[in-house]
Amino acid sequence: MSGDPEGHNAILARGGEAEKALPHLDEATILRCLDVISARAGQLKNKGLNSWSFFFGVVNVLVVTWFFGVLPQHFWIVYVAETLVLFPIRWKHMAQAKPLSEVLYWLDFCWISNFLCNFGLVIFLVDAYYENDAVDRYMEIL
Repeated sequence: MSGDPEGHNAILARGGEAEKALPHLDEATILRCLDVISARAGQLKNKGLNSWSFFFGVVNVLVVTWFFGVLPQHFWIVYVAETLVLFPIRWKHMAQAKPLSEVLYWLDFCWISNFLCNFGLVIFLVDAYYENDAVDRYMEIL
């Protein structure tokens, strides 16, 4: 019935905590719930949610925050580099989602904002490369 009987028994044997918290449930119901939780944890692990991906996600947040606070003049480099790597990966996962594709989530406000920020960075880079100063002239008009 259960995929992890030692874990279930250990939870149930901890001084009757489960029985005190949920006196109206029997042991079989608690074991079924634990089985469902274990199965869901296995599904998430198969999709790539493990301790390493979580670790790299947290480190990514810390590095991006550090760049934004300490080296704001170079933040755009980190932003563009992450965009070039993470957007295609995200697109692939959203397009392959089952039962329905999640591609229309790209129309969400946060994704549109990210695309507009990247588009603005490309405009600034092209303008600086060709030394047109078109952006400066446009800003003077405003």
